[in-house]
Amino acid sequence: MEGKEDEDLRKPKEIERRNSEDLIKVQQTHQINTFEDLLELVGTRGRWNLRIFLICCAHMFACPFASVSYQFLGATPEHWCHVAPLVQANWTQDQIRALAIPYSNETGQYERCQMYDANYTLAAELGVEQSQNSSKLLSRLDTLPCETWDFDLSEYKSSVVTEWNLVCGRRPLYSSLQAVTQAGYLLGSFMMGYLCDKLGRRTVGVWSTVSILVVGVAMTTIPVFWVFLLLRLLFCIFIMGIYVPTFIISLEVSSPEFRSMASIVFILPWTIGYMVLPGIAYVVRSWQWLQAVLVAPYVPLLAYCWLLPESPRWLIQQGRFKEALDLFSQAAKVNKRTLPPKAEVLEAMEIIQQKLSEEAMTVGESDDNFLIRILKNIVVLIAKPELRVRTLAVFFCWFGVSMVYYGTALGATNLGVDIYTYMFLSGLLEVPAYLLLWPSIERLGRQKTLVMLFLICTASISSVAVIMFCFPNAPSGLKIFFSQVGKLCVTAGFHLTWVYTAEMFPTRYRSLAVGEGSCVARMGSICSPYIIDILGEVTAWAPSALFALISLLASILALLLPETRNRDMMETKGETPVKREDGSSLSSEA
Repeated sequence: MEGKEDEDLRKPKEIERRNSEDLIKVQQTHQINTFEDLLELVGTRGRWNLRIFLICCAHMFACPFASVSYQFLGATPEHWCHVAPLVQANWTQDQIRALAIPYSNETGQYERCQMYDANYTLAAELGVEQSQNSSKLLSRLDTLPCETWDFDLSEYKSSVVTEWNLVCGRRPLYSSLQAVTQAGYLLGSFMMGYLCDKLGRRTVGVWSTVSILVVGVAMTTIPVFWVFLLLRLLFCIFIMGIYVPTFIISLEVSSPEFRSMASIVFILPWTIGYMVLPGIAYVVRSWQWLQAVLVAPYVPLLAYCWLLPESPRWLIQQGRFKEALDLFSQAAKVNKRTLPPKAEVLEAMEIIQQKLSEEAMTVGESDDNFLIRILKNIVVLIAKPELRVRTLAVFFCWFGVSMVYYGTALGATNLGVDIYTYMFLSGLLEVPAYLLLWPSIERLGRQKTLVMLFLICTASISSVAVIMFCFPNAPSGLKIFFSQVGKLCVTAGFHLTWVYTAEMFPTRYRSLAVGEGSCVARMGSICSPYIIDILGEVTAWAPSALFALISLLASILALLLPETRNRDMMETKGETPVKREDGSSLSSEA
């Protein structure tokens, strides 16, 4: 008992001693003049930081529900031309197809987009048996394109494809469903970063959460396809309205040495949602109900109205020192830390605000005209001769890695494999892709790892194309294996491209390079569904061959990029990363 009492007495003293040492250290070296110094005072690995981080990454579980639900919402069952007179005469599907739909002996399937040019009103009057033997019925064996379609609804009750006849000549509209998703992410990346700076991270996050629920419910009831596409565009813009501010807040309450780990852990709920999605889609086979279920996880996120704090860094930048002080006081209390006197903290905040304002002026963020800022930013990196080659090479890597990522993620239908198994494995393999990336870049370096990932991806996806071309009856498991190996590599390459880009550009252009690279990536992902659905309809193996070619070109261009392992991050536009004497890792600064 006495030992326990002594221990209890020592705990407050130990905490007080540590707090005093931290405060003395900062005061003695005059370092209470950066935001990171204030963050160190309240703690960077305490319960408050962990709580804020978990709150911020909670929404990531639902993000795949929009990004990769495209094949489930747009499931395409077997279909054939709708022959109204025969349907009205209560002919069965088999009877209609036997009389009206051409059959291909090569493929063993009925034609999906054509029907015989015949007098089907007469066929309905004659009946099934007489129609099959009537010489007058088929006056000629020409075919006509379908105007409407019948669908085999034995597996799916409904989808956006059956709702709006998105087959044959209307197939590009189906591809637009995923293209609009990526376009929403592209516009959201542009808009939400700007709004977060102007309105605040918390404000954008909260209102985006509310808007997602409103738009998500509206999508389940809308009867017009073009309006549905518009709502899906808004839905994905608002998803970025949650992702951008919460990602920023999670990093801004983490110390520099924990930011790389935070960026990895932040995305892990995505992989869980990715694996759960095919199970939900397997149970819910009606697209309206599936859409409603996929929106449901955003309902608990309404708690952001009370739980999501504003970024203390943004509050200081805006001169809202009292709110920032209240937030730091709360954090210090939860983390069992003691802040310096309020006057000293407020004085430090004024110094920090001045530095942040000067930094914003340096990179041109003080320009209030959003469009002017965008136009300037688009050309600034390419206009710099010393950055031009690096910029063009890394932008192609962004474009290629995103195109191939979504091409492999959404290619189950084109490969002719079970979509539910394929999507589950895709989500499952993202976990080792993220976890195994860091040992590789620490041992091999960024450039070699990226080149290796692209080359393995090229070999794997090329194998898929060869199997589909030379061995069309090969087991589906073989195609799944090589496709998933490629998916694993391109997933790791996607995340590495984020980190690598941040390390190879000088401080002044670092955020700009990452932001523009992300936008270029969305352009690649917009192309993916058209390649899969349109090119894949013509030649099944062609999408895999094209993705392999893009991956190969990206691996070649990655050889032009500088190595950044164990090198200081660039601070000026003309310098080359300099290797550190101690050989320490750079990953903690990414």
